[in-house]
Amino acid sequence: MGFLGLSKGDARAYYLGTLVCLGGFLFGYDTGVVSGTITLESYKRSFGYTDASEDTNARISSLTVGLQQCGSFVGCFAIFPMASRFGRKLSMQLSALVFVIGAAIQTGDTHDLASFYVGRVVAGLGVGGASVLVPLYASEMSPKRLRGRIGSGYQFLFTANYGVNKHISPRLEKQWQIPISMQIIPGALLGLGMITVPESCRWLVQRERCDEAWESLTWIRASHGAEVQDEMNEIVTTVVLERNCSRNILRSRVSLYRLMLAFTVMVAQVCTGANALAYFSPQFFKLVVGDGTDNLLISGIFGAIKIVSCGVFIFFLSEKMGRRASFCGGAILMSACLLCVAIVDKLEPPLGDGVVSGAGIGVIALLFLTIIVYNMSWGPLGWIYIAEVLSPSTRDLGVAISLGTQWIFNIIWSVSTPYMINSLGWGTFLFFAIINACSAVFAWFFVRETMGKSLEEMEKEFNPDIYDENSEKSMV
Repeated sequence: MGFLGLSKGDARAYYLGTLVCLGGFLFGYDTGVVSGTITLESYKRSFGYTDASEDTNARISSLTVGLQQCGSFVGCFAIFPMASRFGRKLSMQLSALVFVIGAAIQTGDTHDLASFYVGRVVAGLGVGGASVLVPLYASEMSPKRLRGRIGSGYQFLFTANYGVNKHISPRLEKQWQIPISMQIIPGALLGLGMITVPESCRWLVQRERCDEAWESLTWIRASHGAEVQDEMNEIVTTVVLERNCSRNILRSRVSLYRLMLAFTVMVAQVCTGANALAYFSPQFFKLVVGDGTDNLLISGIFGAIKIVSCGVFIFFLSEKMGRRASFCGGAILMSACLLCVAIVDKLEPPLGDGVVSGAGIGVIALLFLTIIVYNMSWGPLGWIYIAEVLSPSTRDLGVAISLGTQWIFNIIWSVSTPYMINSLGWGTFLFFAIINACSAVFAWFFVRETMGKSLEEMEKEFNPDIYDENSEKSMV
């Protein structure tokens, strides 16, 4: 037994999972920190819009989040050909470097929103690249019994901006600069940490570098035994078999079904409303409890709940609850919670003036429950599921398409949510409740179970006829 009672192989797998969590920081912290920072008086003073109208504040909020999403969309597709040609490891390091540069640009107090917007776009390029590479690398390197736990680490977010914002004088620019600059830390650690791990064994096999692939696989499994040898043989067999069938791989109904499945899962994930809540949590809580309350404090608690609930899921439930049950049950519960929020907010509007009614407390509890359910279902599992259901030859492109579409919807919600809050009010919650109900129906009828199965076993499940035919030929 090794570190903390883990086998050497498990310890290495969890170390790789730690790097996955750092990749999650690039998305989670960068988007989460902005929702609180752009509401600070010190930030508004630095960029000269302290007396701006409500519409101007909504436009700045939309651009601040939306431009990062635009950069992420471009980065998502820009990194995919590089990952296919040069590997996951180098591509991940490049994404981390780009993100650090973007975070540094945002930290500078230039007194010019255009400069800050440029930093958002550049950081988004790195976020988009990492969003593609993390699921790919995690799914290709993790043992099947830990893949859900390790891959879900991308959702394992950390929210620290409340404590920094709250305890630095609002007269100082450091109040917003410190939480913004803290983004550099996970980006730098991710880039440097990738030096210590090998290239993806499955990518190396696809590039016909089997000796290096064997070294990579034996490193992450910490074994040269028969079980690892069987896994290596299975990987090679799957890649060779699919290469022989590659002429029709993109045209086959099964491949299109798998691409659409991954695509729809990511669209459903981003349309739960959880990301909108994360981006604009102070604005949402203002909607349900009114002015005069410490919405930044509530947002800080909201962020803490996200990481605790996601941590509970990763360490205790990720390999016990099936993917299909998690998706379906999660969507039903979120739909019910948001429907209740809409009804209460409609019938019992906030009192304002710093007074929170019993109905307001109940609504806050329901929103907290919504984000708990999200971080125990669609949040962590969406990232890993898309890589699990795609074939080796379509995995790079399929993940890029799925996440590219996800970024498009992120752009839509980041731009439209402030206006939805201002114009629809309680109807915003009803809207996301309906979407979640539709996602539950989709999960029940179309999602395939992948928990506990290797990527090669998923190939056999989706293409049983091809594998049976080739098995008969090999026996002959």
